[in-house]
Amino acid sequence: MMKILLFVFLATSFSHALAQKKRTCAFTPKITVRVVNNLPPNSQPLAVHCASKDDDLGFHTLGVGEDFSWNFCNNIWGNSLFFCHLWVDRREKAFDSFRAEFIIGTPPNKYFQWSAQDDGIYFSHNDSPFTKKFKWDFNA
Repeated sequence: MMKILLFVFLATSFSHALAQKKRTCAFTPKITVRVVNNLPPNSQPLAVHCASKDDDLGFHTLGVGEDFSWNFCNNIWGNSLFFCHLWVDRREKAFDSFRAEFIIGTPPNKYFQWSAQDDGIYFSHNDSPFTKKFKWDFNA
C-alpha cells in the first residue's frame, strides 16, 4: 500500500512540476477556459471573479470585447472544478465555469469559452457555436 501511495505522490508531483514549467500536462489534458465580455457597446465594464478550491484567479474588470483566460491541468482524479461570478450593472451570475464532466466526449483540444451577453451567459467548447446556458440574476 505504501508503494502505491508513494507512486501516486511522485506521479502527481512530477505532473504538477511539468505543468508549472512548460504549461503542459503529463497525465491529464490541458484545459483552457476563457470568459469574454460580449455585452453591447457602451455597456458598463464586466466584473469577473473566478476560482477553484485551490486557486483564486482574482478579480478582473473587462471592457466590451476584452477577455480573461487561464490554463490548467485536470487533476489525476478527473474532478477539477472552477467557478466564476460575473457582475455588470445590477445583473450578476455565479456558475461552474469548468467541471471535469465538461470534457467527456470532447476532442483533444480542451477549450471552453463563456460569453457574457446582454440577455445572459453563453457557453462554447472547442469553438462550437455559443449556446445560452444562464439568464442573469437581477439585484434590487
